[in-house]
Amino acid sequence: MTAATQTALLDSLAATGLPVDTIARRRWADCCSLKAGLGHVVILTPRNATELTQSLSACRSIGVATAILGAGSNAVGSDDDDPAAIIIRLAKNGHFADIAPLGDGRYRVGAAALLGPALAALARLGAGGFAGLSGIPGGIGGAAAMNAGANGQDFGQAVVAMEGIDRRDGTPQVLPCRPDEWSYRHSPRPDWLIVTSVTLSLQPVNPAAEIALIHAERQRRQRVTPPGASAGSVFLNPTPELSAGKLIESAGCKGWSRGAFAVSEQHANWIVNASRQPGSAQDCQTLIDAVKKKVQAVHDLDLHTEWRFF
Repeated sequence: MTAATQTALLDSLAATGLPVDTIARRRWADCCSLKAGLGHVVILTPRNATELTQSLSACRSIGVATAILGAGSNAVGSDDDDPAAIIIRLAKNGHFADIAPLGDGRYRVGAAALLGPALAALARLGAGGFAGLSGIPGGIGGAAAMNAGANGQDFGQAVVAMEGIDRRDGTPQVLPCRPDEWSYRHSPRPDWLIVTSVTLSLQPVNPAAEIALIHAERQRRQRVTPPGASAGSVFLNPTPELSAGKLIESAGCKGWSRGAFAVSEQHANWIVNASRQPGSAQDCQTLIDAVKKKVQAVHDLDLHTEWRFF
């Protein structure tokens, strides 16, 4: 898809009646925290459920598939101006970032709200128990989609329901969640569900004490995070006792680089972009593949990424 073709696609979307200010063409590197991806992509940014339903309907009417992108904190884009789908990204400054108390310790939190700030806002309402997750970058929707975790806590432990839209037909959906449906970086969210909010069950907390825990975790996270642009841990740990970072380090991969990207000298399970300038998604993929190949050769283990690739 050339730039001209993408421009024509933008015109086609606008002709369906979508608000023009929700339609854009952007470079992938500007959509991902790692800044990986030199190509461009068409992005729709609905601000409420009506605009989301309209966006899905518009894409169906012109025969184009859709993919969902959250905060982009664990994503690698594309070097091509020929994405497989139009990207839908819920607006961060509208309905999809709201927090609503429901009673009995339950709160509905919009999927576009950032995880750390949302936990801080909930703490000010006297609800918490998950300060250990507050240093994780990314949004509520992404945390639900991958069951984000840190410090022995997983996001799914707090989720009792996910609300959203069925991307296939635009119908609203509510998906109740049981604790046994979640596991390490696994969520019960079906691929067809675009999560617009989650319902959390939280503990009553002292606001000042919970905020102090959140600040402490953010400071700890800043101390241990390698410098440069990044997208968090690259690989899943093969087992709870077997760290991907230690496997990569013992295989001798620290410092390996390709283009703008390098295996961090500080934490081997992080790939960083020290320049913070746009880099090639293919360079990033090549580096990941090289690390996987070396770990397989040294340890006879296959590593699997927890990133999303577009």
